Amino acid sequence: MRWGLFAALLVMAYFGQTMLIGRLGWNAIDLFLILACAVSFGANRHDARIAAWLTGFVQDLGSTGPLGVHAFALGAASVFVTVARGWADGRVWWIRAIIAFIAALIAEAVLWVADPAAGDVLIRRALSTATVTAIALTLLGVAPLWLGWRGRRWSFVSGR
Repeated sequence: MRWGLFAALLVMAYFGQTMLIGRLGWNAIDLFLILACAVSFGANRHDARIAAWLTGFVQDLGSTGPLGVHAFALGAASVFVTVARGWADGRVWWIRAIIAFIAALIAEAVLWVADPAAGDVLIRRALSTATVTAIALTLLGVAPLWLGWRGRRWSFVSGR
């Protein structure tokens, strides 16, 4: 895996999430979750899980909540994605969308368990975040085809 490129994407996700999305109030977009799922689809199993955990840890460092909750949530989502991509062909857009939707629901469920006081607000956020994550990963997956890169598997971080 190209760790330098991953670090650059992680910094971009951090600044994009805190400076742009947080200010605009688009709570359904979680760039950290999108990055963790995208890396989990493209990198090998162990690198993907470490990268997702690091992504969650960086998200924890910028949040006011308890340290480690986002790291565990994104790690759990990455475990699901890396296991599910072995069961199904992750190159098909609708399978990738379903896997990303379920992974986002897993991550949001972990966050809900960590803060059950949020109630149905977090459940509605989970559904919208899962939908946005599935759409974003679907668009990331077909972008190489739109750019004319026929026959290439999308793995912008894995180095393959």
